[in-house]
Amino acid sequence: MKKLITMTIMVLAVAVAMAQLTNYVGSQSDYVCGSVISSIAKALAGTTGWSTSSWTCGVGNDPSLNNATGFSAVPAGICLGSQFLSAGFSAVFWSSAQTSTNAWCRALNYYDAHVSGGNDGKWYGFSVRCLRD
Repeated sequence: MKKLITMTIMVLAVAVAMAQLTNYVGSQSDYVCGSVISSIAKALAGTTGWSTSSWTCGVGNDPSLNNATGFSAVPAGICLGSQFLSAGFSAVFWSSAQTSTNAWCRALNYYDAHVSGGNDGKWYGFSVRCLRD
């Protein structure tokens, strides 16, 4: 029961953090792309290395407009065993929310304006970015 409660608290913490980020980004004109109010991915993505996207609000469309936050996410892709996949296409980061076998992650993709997320096995090789409160 303790693990279930801990997992629930972690999931809620991640959801609250994403909601806070979405609200903040949505209130900043630098992060708005056309009718897409919260172009979080484009605001977090670095300006080089991304594959080309035809969608105006995608991270890979005119990357010189990326990185309004200064986060400078690099599209390093992922490592799965001995394979390196999706370099140039995505930047995937581990969060600190975890269970014994899985952890939450957040992903930026060259074709999208939003940050996606998931709960993946710790055997995946995702990027880590240390942040300070």
